[in-house]
Amino acid sequence: MLRRGHLRLCVVVAVAVACGRKSSDAGRATPGPVTLSDSAAASRIHGGRAFRHRTKSTDSVVIRPEQAPIATVRDIIGRKVGVGHRIRVRGRCTAAGIGRDAGLWTLADSGIAIEVRGLVPRECPSTLADVLTIFAQVESANASGGERLLLRLPD
Repeated sequence: MLRRGHLRLCVVVAVAVACGRKSSDAGRATPGPVTLSDSAAASRIHGGRAFRHRTKSTDSVVIRPEQAPIATVRDIIGRKVGVGHRIRVRGRCTAAGIGRDAGLWTLADSGIAIEVRGLVPRECPSTLADVLTIFAQVESANASGGERLLLRLPD
């Protein structure tokens, strides 16, 4: 059995809830989650990193390969593409890991190579004629941020 104090509290809460609703809200579903602005959502998704290529808060996060800009291996190594950016890169697979290193390979273009982690192409190592384009995210290879590598994303 409820004590008088608990009963009064229940009545007060019930009245407050009933008074807070408008008659137009009676048949309406509960509101959905509050959404963040695109820039806040992008920062949250990518660990709070700033995106230098974004100029507007309405720019969206690159999700599909066709949305990503094309960059060269030279651009990535030369730091023209920032860490966390999703891009498309063309090149040839020059070497692939074996066994435990099966997800580790090298993409080369114009004599410059970069480490790639992720799905290894079937045509790896490739001939000079086999040029492929991958969708990837640029990351730091070490804690100091000196070297870069690519994390291959699904096409």
